[in-house]
Amino acid sequence: MILPAGVTAAAYTKALADIRGLREYGTYRAKPEDLPPTQDPKCGSRTGYTRHRRRGERACEGCRDANTASDRRLRETGTSRAVTP
Repeated sequence: MILPAGVTAAAYTKALADIRGLREYGTYRAKPEDLPPTQDPKCGSRTGYTRHRRRGERACEGCRDANTASDRRLRETGTSRAVTP
């Protein structure tokens, strides 16, 4: 095999060993279905949305709406924070 310029055989072998160590071949498991959302004091905000996702839950309606609004503000204004008058 021809290695890219600047890549030694030792570095390539080490990188391959690292990759193989991440997960054994054939052991992939599909992600379980999302859990139902739990109510949290932060619900209805982007923070609440990220907490739901970090826990592996579906986000509640209020958190989804807040995340959507935050993403929209980011695209339109360059910041995800709401501007207070």
